[in-house]
Amino acid sequence: MTVKVFLKNTEIPEHLVDGVSIIADLTEMYLAGEVVLKDMGSHYANSVKLGTPLQIRYITDGGYTYKNDFRIQAFQKIQDRENNDIDFLKMCVVS
Repeated sequence: MTVKVFLKNTEIPEHLVDGVSIIADLTEMYLAGEVVLKDMGSHYANSVKLGTPLQIRYITDGGYTYKNDFRIQAFQKIQDRENNDIDFLKMCVVS
């Protein structure tokens, strides 16, 4: 299975996606999750606002695509403590 992330309908290159986690709870009416991008030079951080659309697509080996549409609920710019050249953009998303 392949996971692709789209921010404002623009695909994020796979090597820049550092992590995707989605939480599904049967007691809630929505999905929530966290997406972390490698964001050197604040390229993506400059275009992110609260409510910005983000889509996650799951593509199976057979070619079938599942997608979840989210909105950014919170975001934070994080600098790697070990490598000052790498910045991360951590986004909390909700469907």
